[in-house]
Amino acid sequence: MAIAKQTTDESIRTSLLEMAQRWLDLAELREQDTWRLRAIQMLIGQELRGHYELPEDYPSRIVAILTQLTAQQDGECNGTEEKGQGGGD
Repeated sequence: MAIAKQTTDESIRTSLLEMAQRWLDLAELREQDTWRLRAIQMLIGQELRGHYELPEDYPSRIVAILTQLTAQQDGECNGTEEKGQGGGD
């Protein structure tokens, strides 16, 4: 959009603005897809919790894996990707 503002040629400006609008549309679709996926994941989790009892205490290895997954998902939601940490296991 910044380049379109600086361009004096009307046809080029129009083309650049159309392209910018398409990029904005694609970004909005991606955001909607992310929220849709989260909603589906939550529904699956609710159904699974309804069918299976969870143990009171989790093994420490499971807690470590869940913590890593949560941190990775939080990083993806904030627009950053965390590098996988290779464990010695």
